[in-house]
Amino acid sequence: MSRYEDDLNTWKRWNNTGKGHELEKLLNSMNPMIQKTVNKYSAAPIPRSAIEAEAKKQAITAFKTYDPNKAQLNTYVGNYLQKVFRFVANNQNIARIPEHRVQKIQTYKNVYESLRAERSREPTILELSDELHWSPNEVGRLQDELRKDLSLGESFSQAQSHDFNRTSETLNFAYYSMTDEEQLIYDYLTGSNGKQKLSIPQTASKLNMDENEVIKSRNKIVDLIKNYSGGIL
Repeated sequence: MSRYEDDLNTWKRWNNTGKGHELEKLLNSMNPMIQKTVNKYSAAPIPRSAIEAEAKKQAITAFKTYDPNKAQLNTYVGNYLQKVFRFVANNQNIARIPEHRVQKIQTYKNVYESLRAERSREPTILELSDELHWSPNEVGRLQDELRKDLSLGESFSQAQSHDFNRTSETLNFAYYSMTDEEQLIYDYLTGSNGKQKLSIPQTASKLNMDENEVIKSRNKIVDLIKNYSGGIL
């Protein structure tokens, strides 16, 4: 069996089952092409891990939209990898956020999202302070910093993307292992992929679902992400 036939069969299994290990096998097979693309931008003032994460994201998008009747898989993926240039061009002047601050932002974001989902409203500074075990002043300062950082319209999830670490890859694996319905729920609850960020009741109404169904799917999504991250997230 040729390399192309092997990749095509792997793609068919992944396309039919959504199994994460099939996606990993596809990415491993395309890794030489991905690394060649990343190497083109070795001189760019952007962490290599960031460019590699973007290249893998584009490869996964290619897997998602691929039609075997129109092109060979590696050719199609190669065309998608050309989009990495735009990512580099748009981000080469962005300063990196210090690692300790990224971790603090992520801790805040996790607690914020948890309280927001639980209460179906924006959590107060005091509620965040109690949950985080930070002083109200510390919570207020971080919120002020985030407002400044997000003044150009970035969401919390976009701010998190500056971390450029394994989290992006983990979320990509998890996202493309979700059903179409779970992807929509994830997008609305997190404000991802161009969707307006909604509460659980709003998401249920938007998708014509029962709130308990949305909560059940949300919990399944959380477990899926934890599974891919090895329990780190």
